[in-house]
Amino acid sequence: MKTIVNVFVAGMLCVLASLTAKAQDRPADYFVGAWDVVIIGAPDGDMESRITLERREGKLTGYMSGFGEEKVAFTQVDEGNDESVTLSFSFNGMDIQMLLKKQDENTVKGDVMGMLDVSGKRIVGEQ
Repeated sequence: MKTIVNVFVAGMLCVLASLTAKAQDRPADYFVGAWDVVIIGAPDGDMESRITLERREGKLTGYMSGFGEEKVAFTQVDEGNDESVTLSFSFNGMDIQMLLKKQDENTVKGDVMGMLDVSGKRIVGEQ
């Protein structure tokens, strides 16, 4: 009986060790960092902006700058998966959603409200 208990405990320790190792090997969040984005085809022409995202207490949060206001905080950030994120914010009295989708390691594409195209590039070194 003692042998069975020892084997069981050893097996559980191996399982816990493998789970801990996988958690440490997890790559950094794709969307965390600073991004230069361009909203293409806006009524006043293409709009350039910088998006900064960070993870706080397990949640993705951040802000956008470059629209004349100092910073526009995201009111909500919805993580679809590791491949996309939807950023909600208020601008000029309107609630707006921007969808960003991973293209490659440093490029995103998406849209604003399903109407305007967005493209962006990671600012390397600002994570």
